[in-house]
Amino acid sequence: MALFDEILDIIDEISPAQFFWIYLGTWTILLILGYFLAGGLYVFMIALMLIVSVIIVYKYKNPPIVKNNTVFLMPLIGLLYAGIFNSGLLFQPELISDKSQAQVLTGIIPNEHEYVRGSGKNSKSYYYLTINGTRLHCDDDNYDDCELAYAHKGQTATVYHYEGLAYEIDVGGQKIYEFHHQADKFKATQHKKMQQFIWAMILFGIPSAAFFFINKRVIRDMAFISDEQLKANQQEQQLAQKLKSKQINSRLGAGGWAWRILFGLLAVLSLIIAFLMFTISHFIGVGVFLVMMVVLCYLARMPLKNAKAEVAQYHEMMGDDVGELSEYLSVGFYNYMGVFSWLMMYILCPCVLLAAMFALVYMSKEEWFACFVFLLPMVVMAGGVLFLIKRAIENRNVAFE
Repeated sequence: MALFDEILDIIDEISPAQFFWIYLGTWTILLILGYFLAGGLYVFMIALMLIVSVIIVYKYKNPPIVKNNTVFLMPLIGLLYAGIFNSGLLFQPELISDKSQAQVLTGIIPNEHEYVRGSGKNSKSYYYLTINGTRLHCDDDNYDDCELAYAHKGQTATVYHYEGLAYEIDVGGQKIYEFHHQADKFKATQHKKMQQFIWAMILFGIPSAAFFFINKRVIRDMAFISDEQLKANQQEQQLAQKLKSKQINSRLGAGGWAWRILFGLLAVLSLIIAFLMFTISHFIGVGVFLVMMVVLCYLARMPLKNAKAEVAQYHEMMGDDVGELSEYLSVGFYNYMGVFSWLMMYILCPCVLLAAMFALVYMSKEEWFACFVFLLPMVVMAGGVLFLIKRAIENRNVAFE
């Protein structure tokens, strides 16, 4: 009892922040160990179930918190799911140890396997070796189609199997699959599955139960939020988010959307050009246009990024006294471009990319005159784009004055 009391005293001294790092660090170590000892399926399912509990523990740093102990048992659900489907506890085939227990089948090996599509939405599809209408597989783990047999297609084979699980396939005295080797392999597979299940129970089951009780101790003195208050807070946050979304869209304006669409299309065009240049083996051009694609994607995000920053700054400045944001001028220069400017932008920008493509192609072929023919108009058109942007910036500065 004295040792148990000391453990409880240690748990009581753990702060919410410390509990989060202990929880995250412990499960990280356990998942790494589990990958090597229990297998990837267990790790995937446990990690999937841990996401919710990690988020909840992280929120302990800012009480009041939602009281929800059951999430700490969610890894047990992942353990149970993975255990049922991976350990073979429910679907484990019955194995035989003596050749006299096997069923004997003689027939012609087909040219290819039989594909059997699963009937349900989430059901698996399998490939089988089919002889005389009997579907055979040569592994109790993944239902393989006895691929070694097809090298002897059209020949007569004698198959020793038990309920479709092939232990031995004999073709003209040559054992393609040998009984004792197959039997040992099946037993080893089942033993490995059971061993993985036991390791998963030790690594994941026991810690899940332990953290369930530790969590109850850690949060017993913390402030809790009721379901009604939580729902009210969520509704308030949703309304505030909707307001900010409307304000962000209004700050984007027609000019912001025109800019985003233009540079999004240019990024797609750069990707297409990179692919075309790759097909004709112009690797330098591929690299150039892939970099340009990244740059253009970044530029396409610029209006949204600016609008979010303006709205955030506005709310920080105004506090709870939120007025009409549309009264304030937008700092985005793209909102100060006229219809003619946008028309020219949509014409010139794609032409600049296409001219750059042809210039690079002829440069790689060392046809310098043809390269110059495309390079000169590219520079002129790029200058035109910069002029339109500069004029929009000047119009914005005038509006602010």
